[in-house]
Amino acid sequence: MFTVLFIIAMLNPFYGLFTKIALTDFENNQHIFISRWILKILSVCLLLIGNFFTSFLLIIALIKQRKEKSVLNNSFDLKEKGAKSRVIGMIFICSFTLMCFFLLIKIQSL
Repeated sequence: MFTVLFIIAMLNPFYGLFTKIALTDFENNQHIFISRWILKILSVCLLLIGNFFTSFLLIIALIKQRKEKSVLNNSFDLKEKGAKSRVIGMIFICSFTLMCFFLLIKIQSL
């Protein structure tokens, strides 16, 4: 149980890093489509591991950003600089989050 909680604690800086990347992309008007998906996926991942407060804050920030800026270009292009690293990083984060979620369920059912 404590090992899984340790892994979750070690994932929290990565959640913060990807939140910072998404917010910086919003400010620079780059990768808007990918950044919105990053925030959506991060909020779901945080809900899965039980971090409800942070997930709630991300959802509020996403709704606020969506009201402020509407995107005319809703395209997902992996050829843009930095897009592949964002997608690969989110796959990494999601896989570890799902692993921790299933391990928490398995441990609690014992």
